[in-house]
Amino acid sequence: MKFRLLLLFLIIFGKAQGQSNKVNQYPGIYYQRGLELYDEKKYNAAIAQFSLFLESQSDPGQKSEAQYYLAVSKLYASHSDGEASLQRFIANNPGSHKTHMANLALGDFYYMRQKYSQALGYYKTVDVTAIGQDQADRFAFRKGYSQVATRKYKDAAETLYPLTNKETEYRTLATYYYAYCAYYTGKYDEALRAFRAIEVDGPKYVRLYIAQIYYLQNQYEKAIAAASKITSGVPMNRVNFLKGKCYYRLGQYEQAADAYNQSGMTLDSLDKNEIYEFGYANYKTGKHSKAIEWFKSVAFQGDSLAQFASYNMADCFMKLKSKREAMNAFGEAYRTGFNKAVAEDALFNQSKLAVELSEPNAASLIQKFIDNYPASPKTKEVKKILAGLLLSTDNYRDAVSVLESIGEMDAQTEEVYQKVTLARGMELFRARQWNEAKSMFDKCISKDNKNALAGQSYYWKAEILAQESKYAESVSNYQKFIDAPGTSDLDYHPYAYYGLAYARYKEERYTEAITYFEKFVKNLSKGKYDDKFYNDAQLRLGDCNYAAAGLLGKEQNNQKKNNLDDAISAYAFVTSKRGADADYALYQTGMIYGLQGQLFDISGMREKKITAMKRLVSDFARSRFIPDAYFELGSEFWAAGNTREAEKYYMFVIDDYKGNPMVMRCYLNLGRIYNNAGQSEKAIDMYTHLYDEFPGTPEAGTASENVKRIYADQGKASEYVKWSKNRGGMSASAKDTLLYTTAFNLYERDKYNEAVRSFEEYLTEMTNGAFVTPSHYYKAICHEELKQKDNAIKHYKVVADANGSEFQEDAVLSLLRLYGPNAPCEELVIYLDKIEKITKNRETRYKSWKALLTCYDKLARYNEAKDIANRISSELSIDEEMKAEAAVYLGKADFRDKNYEGALQRFKDAHGKYNNQYGAEAKYREGLTLFTMGQYDECKKSCYEMMDKFNSYDFWLGKSMLLLGDAFIKKGDEFSAKATWNSVVENFEIAEIVNEAKEKLATLKNKKVGSNLIED
Repeated sequence: MKFRLLLLFLIIFGKAQGQSNKVNQYPGIYYQRGLELYDEKKYNAAIAQFSLFLESQSDPGQKSEAQYYLAVSKLYASHSDGEASLQRFIANNPGSHKTHMANLALGDFYYMRQKYSQALGYYKTVDVTAIGQDQADRFAFRKGYSQVATRKYKDAAETLYPLTNKETEYRTLATYYYAYCAYYTGKYDEALRAFRAIEVDGPKYVRLYIAQIYYLQNQYEKAIAAASKITSGVPMNRVNFLKGKCYYRLGQYEQAADAYNQSGMTLDSLDKNEIYEFGYANYKTGKHSKAIEWFKSVAFQGDSLAQFASYNMADCFMKLKSKREAMNAFGEAYRTGFNKAVAEDALFNQSKLAVELSEPNAASLIQKFIDNYPASPKTKEVKKILAGLLLSTDNYRDAVSVLESIGEMDAQTEEVYQKVTLARGMELFRARQWNEAKSMFDKCISKDNKNALAGQSYYWKAEILAQESKYAESVSNYQKFIDAPGTSDLDYHPYAYYGLAYARYKEERYTEAITYFEKFVKNLSKGKYDDKFYNDAQLRLGDCNYAAAGLLGKEQNNQKKNNLDDAISAYAFVTSKRGADADYALYQTGMIYGLQGQLFDISGMREKKITAMKRLVSDFARSRFIPDAYFELGSEFWAAGNTREAEKYYMFVIDDYKGNPMVMRCYLNLGRIYNNAGQSEKAIDMYTHLYDEFPGTPEAGTASENVKRIYADQGKASEYVKWSKNRGGMSASAKDTLLYTTAFNLYERDKYNEAVRSFEEYLTEMTNGAFVTPSHYYKAICHEELKQKDNAIKHYKVVADANGSEFQEDAVLSLLRLYGPNAPCEELVIYLDKIEKITKNRETRYKSWKALLTCYDKLARYNEAKDIANRISSELSIDEEMKAEAAVYLGKADFRDKNYEGALQRFKDAHGKYNNQYGAEAKYREGLTLFTMGQYDECKKSCYEMMDKFNSYDFWLGKSMLLLGDAFIKKGDEFSAKATWNSVVENFEIAEIVNEAKEKLATLKNKKVGSNLIED
């Protein structure tokens, strides 16, 4: 038993002793096992062993080794703290032989992740002698490659060069990158030697680099041969591109163009010199359209290369027969101006094309060439072109400028100058630029005032003077036109008589006016018959004869009768043709019949008058003269004793034409009819309506007196007092008249301050006086004479709002005059609408329509504006200027409503019919509509047609050229847009147009800078 216990003790003791020895030696086992797992690349397992080793190991040397392997294992196992661990090791163990290996490990770690700059940072600290030879070649290659990747070509070449002479797995790639570095540092012979050494075994790109080196050494045929060996492994676009550059430099443009076009290179992948080469190669081989595509990008940039691109592109356009585009390109070549010889030739060609295309700036371009290149051998030819141009040009503005720059003129040049100043004056006349037009006509006359050209200038100057109401001056100029030699055969010769007649008519010199109107009618009928003017002349003949008869006394009854007969004859022509104002002619005819019956006691005249007035009512239902006709019918029936018919027609006026001045007269006449018939209550009723509806008028005063007389005759004075009291009390008639007469006398003697005070006294004391409205009217005139505009407006408004006053129309016109055309439309439209309704004057009505059209549009009252425009369009006697304006407005209305097809048709009709400023606007708006519809090619065509047909209307021409540039942009043609807008800046003087062109050019430049296609 004891033996057994002893044996057990010995066994246990022995085991314990053995375990104690094992514990003492296990850290080394962990380290060894960790190294084995590290070599097997089982990094996570190795991490565990090294960690166990470090927990119990205290030997600094072994601990440092284990820390290195632990950190590297973490790095290779992609632990999040791997990099930090290795970096800590390097920081904590600066003297360790493993530090170089740690730096190498971190360098390789970043290298494998293509973070070459970071890798290189660690590779730099590695001592190659401190690492194993088996790792040295790999280290050298990776370090060299990292230097290549970070563009440190010189350092990379030094690192890689030893590998190129060693039998190592890295030799070929090291040689490739060594050659690459030599290539990029300009050591082409060395690069070529190295690349040639691996031409067979190296990367496919080796042959491309060999070809590129030959290209850089100007050995273009060798470069082509080398590039031709490349069949795969390299992007063929680069191969073809290189071959194209070689062929280009050998002057073999056909092959160059083919190679370039096969390369598939795009604008954004090339620099501007390469783009130019693409364009030039295609240009030299007749591929003009393709050449233009490339040239445009270079030409946009404004440098010396751009000048050549623009010039060559212009030649391409010429070959394609696109002459206007060629002209623009020549213009850019001149404008760029770096090469003086190219600039000179470009301006010469631009000028010739401008002449050929009848461009507005042709003359100024030619003059620019003469001024800039006076010694050029081409100047003589250009002067000949200029001489021919000035005789045939329709750009008269520039022609005038060019001729005036010549200085002293010979007889032939003076005649040309007269022709162009006359033509320019007529352009300005059509544009309603009166002062500028007169200046041109005066210039024409100044050279020779006794020839046909001067005679024509006298005519157009007379037309302007008539527009300005300077009738005496206009008469003088019309007569000079008639007297001038060579004017009698002109189509518009008879219209001088028309102008003379109107001037005398406006001056109320009716007998002279009759003579001229008759001459006009006689001469017009010999040539081209113009219904509108012929009709108007007949109408004015009627008016002049009627007015002339009224000026004759009884002793001249025969002449008076003749004048009235002639008036009826003239009016009858208008009525029978149902021309413009036929209703007016019929009304005047009726009035003359009545007058003839009274003056000459001719039987049947009353019946003729009644027939004429009834015909007016039935044939012209919308006539402004219907209330007048009704009144005259009532008056004739009353005079004939037929009071029932008279009452009927007077009541038509009262019931249907509220506020019309004729209503007052109807009330008065009905009051008399009823009073004469013993129907005093009805008479009082009529007078009461008159007084209440038209207060402050002389007729209201008459009505009050008649009511007073009726009540007095009935012995009902109290009733009159009551009637008077209900209307604020009646002023004493004598006092009323006295106060008014006193004020009016002061007004007539031009004592305006005293008159103002006197009228104010009347208005204060006689609030219901018979002269309230006249007092406001004349007081307004006094304020106006005293430059008291606000007070004048205040009193004119009272008169303008007083229906039925004889002063109402003049008060409204005065208000509009004082407001001026720039007054707020909210105020203007009230009185424009009022004058349009009350006036019987045709010219006044037309002017109100014109102003209403503008105001309704500004106020966005589009339906009312369209109504006015339609009325203008349908009016027979309205002038072409207003008809054109209305036509354009209706097109703008359709455009605003997005009815583009409708707008387009209206604009086409307008510019096809009217050759004036509105025709020009219509042509521009046609282009704008096409642009809005996305029809950019049609828009461009419309803009070009604008330049041909309406080039004298600078504003709309400028707008069209701005629009043309926009259309080019939409088509991707930025060069043509730039050329067009530059032309606007150089050739226009209208600030609005020039500034907009500059803004567009700036926007275009910024866009191109932003896309890195040009340098700032």
